[in-house]
Order: sequence, then C-alpha cells, then structure tokens
Amino acid sequence: MQNKNVLVHCKDGQSNSASIVIAYIMYSKGLNFQAAKKYLDSKRPIAQIRPKIRDYLLIATPEEMNELVHKS
Repeated sequence: MQNKNVLVHCKDGQSNSASIVIAYIMYSKGLNFQAAKKYLDSKRPIAQIRPKIRDYLLIATPEEMNELVHKS
C-alpha cells in the first residue's frame, strides 16, 4: 500500500496516534526515532509522544521494528 492516504487518530490526536505514525515511519523508511519525529513535527507540530513510548522508540532499531510488525 503505497502512495495512499491514511487517517490515524486518537482522542486528542497528539500521543497515541503520533506514536503509531512514528513507529510506521521508522519501519517503512528505515529511519531512527529522531528522524521520524522530525518528519512528523513538520506535519503535526502538536504531536507529543509519551515518555515510555518515546524511550522504547529511541532504542528500537529498524530490524526490531520490522520484526514487531511481522510478528503480529
């Protein structure tokens, strides 16, 4: 599924949905957390990531993201 639009939302549109989008960007583009967050910030400046989720995504490698996605 490429070149398609997708809507991801949560109650406030700031944390849960942002975490999912960052994880997807990391997985699909092979980016680290900082690069994915920078991209998301350019599109949705109010997005905030909960500290525990941020801490996990900071240490997750693209390989781990790939394994996580294909595991479910």
